Amino acid sequence: MKTVFSLYISMLVFFSCHKGPSDPPEVQFGSLKISAYHDTVLVDSMAVTIDDMDIGVQPNPYLSDPILAGRHLVSVAKKDPQSPIDFTSIPQKVTVIYNEITNVSFALTKIAPGFTLNNLNDHPISLENYIDRVVLLVFFTHT
Repeated sequence: MKTVFSLYISMLVFFSCHKGPSDPPEVQFGSLKISAYHDTVLVDSMAVTIDDMDIGVQPNPYLSDPILAGRHLVSVAKKDPQSPIDFTSIPQKVTVIYNEITNVSFALTKIAPGFTLNNLNDHPISLENYIDRVVLLVFFTHT
C-alpha cells in the first residue's frame, strides 16, 4: 500500500509540473501631450509634475516620454518673473491609454500668497490649511 501511495504522489507531481510558468503580462505604455493656457493664450513653457515627480521646465505643448498606462496625477506651473505670485494649475487625474497619446490641457491661475487672519470667533485661520482646495474669500466690514 505504501509503494502504491508513493507512486501515486510521484505521478501527480510529474503530470502537474510538466508545464513551465506562464509569461508575465506585457507592460503597457502610453504618452501624454500636455498643454497650458493663461486665459486663452498658450504659455511658452511650463514646469511639469507627474505623480509628484518633477519633470522640469518643458516647452508647451509637451509630449511626454512613454509612461505606464493607467491613472496619473498631473499638474503644471509657470513662474511669473514680473510678479511674486506664481501661476499654477489644479492637479488632474489623467488616464493614460495603452499605445495612445492622451491630450490634457491646463488653465493656469494665480495662487494667492500665504497669509493668516482671524475669523469671527477671533481664531487664526491660515490659507495654508486649504492647499489644493478651491477657497472663496469674502472680506467685509460692519459698523
